[in-house]
Amino acid sequence: MENKKKRNELSYNPQITVDHDSGIIVANDVTQDCTDHNQLQPQIEMTEENVDKLPEGTKIGVDNGYFTGSNLRYLEKMGLNGYIPDANLAKEMKGKKQKNNPYSKNKFEYDEKRDCFICPNEEVLIKKGEYEYNGKIQYKYYGANCGECPFRVD
Repeated sequence: MENKKKRNELSYNPQITVDHDSGIIVANDVTQDCTDHNQLQPQIEMTEENVDKLPEGTKIGVDNGYFTGSNLRYLEKMGLNGYIPDANLAKEMKGKKQKNNPYSKNKFEYDEKRDCFICPNEEVLIKKGEYEYNGKIQYKYYGANCGECPFRVD
């Protein structure tokens, strides 16, 4: 498989799902996918095959390798509570210093009813379109006053 350094080599990506309370392995797999992005759904499906359907509200804790929009939507659809840090939070949790950027993506609040984002300066960013990039749907949001923002860093 192609590794993180873009080199092809014999590599494997093991996946193990463990019940937190008992410590028992409830699902496992080995793939040649170089990321964990596509592994959450199969692990949950294998878990449900092995131990019955997971009750609504079951807590699913995984590392930031599983942090994708499709995984978050899947967990929501299944009624499962996902605890997945994004890359910045994962670095923070490991004690790595982060730039204090008051306008990083995780500081924007999403308003589902209006399908818009609210920036830390309380400005509304409205959806202006979508496009495909690397096989994933990307959404464009724009704010009317971003150009005049007193906190804007060029």
